Amino acid sequence: MSELPYEERLYFLLWSTHARATPLADHALAEHAGMTRAMLGMLQGVALAPGVTSADIVRRLPVTQQGVSQLAARLEERGWLERRLVGGRRVGLYLTRAGHRALATATASDLRFESELAHILGKRRYEQLRELLLEAGRALAAAEPEAASPRRARPAVGLRADGARAQGDAKRAERPDKSGRLMK
Repeated sequence: MSELPYEERLYFLLWSTHARATPLADHALAEHAGMTRAMLGMLQGVALAPGVTSADIVRRLPVTQQGVSQLAARLEERGWLERRLVGGRRVGLYLTRAGHRALATATASDLRFESELAHILGKRRYEQLRELLLEAGRALAAAEPEAASPRRARPAVGLRADGARAQGDAKRAERPDKSGRLMK
């Protein structure tokens, strides 16, 4: 491992493979489902945990509150997502019927793309790579100190490391009306 050329180092290989696969996956998803991978990820997350809040998402993923709010607004505009007041003060995210249909279409597209990857790599190499990456992900997660967690590594501008707004009150950013929908 000593003196591996930069372009043969694992981190670079992972990054460059991701950089090649992502545009292909994005194109397939946009063409077949009319959405981005970020939209698919948000729909999947909300489907797995109906009522999840944007703050919950920010705590679990390396995304900013602003990014989650903007994505939720785009999904809401398309009629795929709705925000409802939960437990008095929390605003939960829920898929609409159209959102469930969009998720099913996008998931089918995503699985077709996954099959294409398996075909390109060959089934055996695809399965080996998938298993190695799963093992690597588990090993890296176990070795990761809490402070280096992706969600804590780089707080978004204007947010403290705990996800709260640096100035003002977070309630002002997302105030629900009497029906529980967020005011714009």
